[in-house]
Amino acid sequence: MTVGEIAAWHNKTSGLNAELTVIMMEGWNRGMGWEDTGLKFRPTSPNIRNLTAAVLYPGIGGFEATNVSVGRGTSEPFEVFGAPGCKAMI
Repeated sequence: MTVGEIAAWHNKTSGLNAELTVIMMEGWNRGMGWEDTGLKFRPTSPNIRNLTAAVLYPGIGGFEATNVSVGRGTSEPFEVFGAPGCKAMI
């Protein structure tokens, strides 16, 4: 769901009845990935430098609360991970 779709759904299901206007995007469909938009990716943080890291972050970022390293400080943050005692699987 897009952010607008989530807002409309929450407004309706929670009975908020907020005055909400969602402006639909032109030239976009649900099957598109970022690379299909033709827009330049702009890093959202020093550790999310590319589209791959941005896509992987929601799934891998949660491991930061454990002893697993998610690659911060490397050239590929969120694209690699490991921990003491883990065997590499290539």
